[in-house]
Amino acid sequence: MPEKHININAAQLNELLQIRGLGQDAAQHIIDFRKNHGDFKKWEELKDIPGFSETIIENLKAEGATLNGGGTEKRRESKQDVRSGKEYVGQTKGRGKGRIKE
Repeated sequence: MPEKHININAAQLNELLQIRGLGQDAAQHIIDFRKNHGDFKKWEELKDIPGFSETIIENLKAEGATLNGGGTEKRRESKQDVRSGKEYVGQTKGRGKGRIKE
């Protein structure tokens, strides 16, 4: 395992290419998917990238890749506000600001 852990939610192309076994195309797919869908919360979400299998995901873990630390984009989820019954839109982690949709 490498000494430096690489956060796939924040890494740029040149950083992802430091992960042994991850080629240029796969690294670019990670970045493109992240731009369109936000950070990966679970390893299994990498399977949504065409060509990514459990074997590739296990290799990423073995090589020291992490999902921790987050990138610049955060996934947002919509949920029901219990009190008003209106839809609540906001960050699901941390103390991010959310709002109730009108």
